Amino acid sequence: MGTFHVKYHNMAGRLLTFPNGLTALRLALMPLLAILIQKGAGEWALAVLIIAALTDLFDGYFARRWKLESDVGRLMDPVADKIFLCVAILFLVARAPYPSILNPDPNLSPWLAVLLLSREFLVTGLRAMAASVGMILAASPMGKFKAVLQFVGLGAIVLGGHIGEFSLFTVGELCLWFAVVMSYWSMVSYSYRVYLAFKAKGQL
Repeated sequence: MGTFHVKYHNMAGRLLTFPNGLTALRLALMPLLAILIQKGAGEWALAVLIIAALTDLFDGYFARRWKLESDVGRLMDPVADKIFLCVAILFLVARAPYPSILNPDPNLSPWLAVLLLSREFLVTGLRAMAASVGMILAASPMGKFKAVLQFVGLGAIVLGGHIGEFSLFTVGELCLWFAVVMSYWSMVSYSYRVYLAFKAKGQL
């Protein structure tokens, strides 16, 4: 019994950390973001996106600084990013033609949504393949930069309106198209790492 409690305590300690709590907060914000986008509350939706982006920035920072890195964190951080992106993208594609308090910008292109979300599912498959040979496929710096572009793009789109001559919707959509390029580029890097792992295991 004593050994069981020690193992349980150690496992709980690895799970219940501040960085993992930030990742969980990002997941908990998803229903609120969906409701705000659906209601056309662009300013509030932007605030939620900023909070989510900060949790994405600081969960990894504190994990490294306080030496709280774990396999759970490495797996859940990109999963939380993917789910959050899926919610935002799907509700932006499906929203009414008056999404923002400031300006009735057009809906998000479904082609852009398909490219963004398809990449996320493909990378999820790569992570599953990597896990089958005991490899944790952590997010690359390029992947993190892609995530920043996505948050900036989504924030500009949900806010809407204009800054001078520039439409925030157009700025946001351009950021997301750049994110598409970065995301597929990083996917090639992930694929190569998985290929090397399988080759090292003699499975290729």
